[in-house]
Amino acid sequence: YRALAMKGTTPLLPEDLFVLLERAYRRKARACDPCLFTLPYLIGSGASWSVISSAACSEACRGILEDVVAEHQATYRLAGGA
Repeated sequence: YRALAMKGTTPLLPEDLFVLLERAYRRKARACDPCLFTLPYLIGSGASWSVISSAACSEACRGILEDVVAEHQATYRLAGGA
């Protein structure tokens, strides 16, 4: 576990992080039923990660998703990432 530890972040598998993101997103965006997003994925060679929202998401829902992702990026990273 120490090998995976990074300053202030907890490593999670993409599917586990997805569950946390989904729960947080649905609490804030209850009316966004058609909105979906991908499993978290690494960006570049760093420890950054993101998700992609579906085409069905409105701008308002995308904004909520961006906020949820930003909140979780501060706490979690993908396990196995740099």
